[in-house]
Amino acid sequence: MTTAMDTPGDLLAPGAYRLDPERSSIAFRTRHLFGLGAVHGRFGVTAGRVEITGSGAPRVTATAAAASFDTGLPKRDALIRDRRFLDAAAHPAIGFTATGLSRRADAWTLDGELTVRDVTRPVTVTLTSAEATPNGARVQATARVDRYAFGITAARGLAARHLNLEFDAVIERD
Repeated sequence: MTTAMDTPGDLLAPGAYRLDPERSSIAFRTRHLFGLGAVHGRFGVTAGRVEITGSGAPRVTATAAAASFDTGLPKRDALIRDRRFLDAAAHPAIGFTATGLSRRADAWTLDGELTVRDVTRPVTVTLTSAEATPNGARVQATARVDRYAFGITAARGLAARHLNLEFDAVIERD
């Protein structure tokens, strides 16, 4: 991490913060064509909150728009947004809620629940970088998500099972 943290309070003072959707992003990497081709893309962040209390884990929530799935190929993007994959029309939001924060080896991890298509599964987010800013913080993190765990099983073999996510979050005091 860019800034050493013994506790979350080392980075952010107690209080309420909001995730800035304009300066935050969720990028992903995966494979297609039976693992031969790389796919890179992003989701748009729509909202998020961080609440730091004097004790315990921070409360963190974040939301992304399923319809914002973008790899730069409109035909593929429309297919992924459709019923067989994200079903963005019926399930417009992808949500994350933190359930705990812990230090593992040399990294902080944020355990939580990810909801996709109204299916909620546990996910671990590993913080890779954190730096204080004048009005909050910028945090970068990664996670690996198994799409099958969310019932998204179309194109088995053709499309990869896992997505590697990279978060870049700008958090500002409310």
